Amino acid sequence: MNYKLIISERAELHIDNILEYMAETFGYCNDNYLADHGYR
Repeated sequence: MNYKLIISERAELHIDNILEYMAETFGYCNDNYLADHGYR
């Protein structure tokens, strides 16, 4: 099955803001092994 996804400009802005927030705000995981592998 193929789908065509249409995302409004406003929704795309929200998605970008969420991803930016997650990348800059979430701290690394408390588990040292996971943190060493880049998990947050």
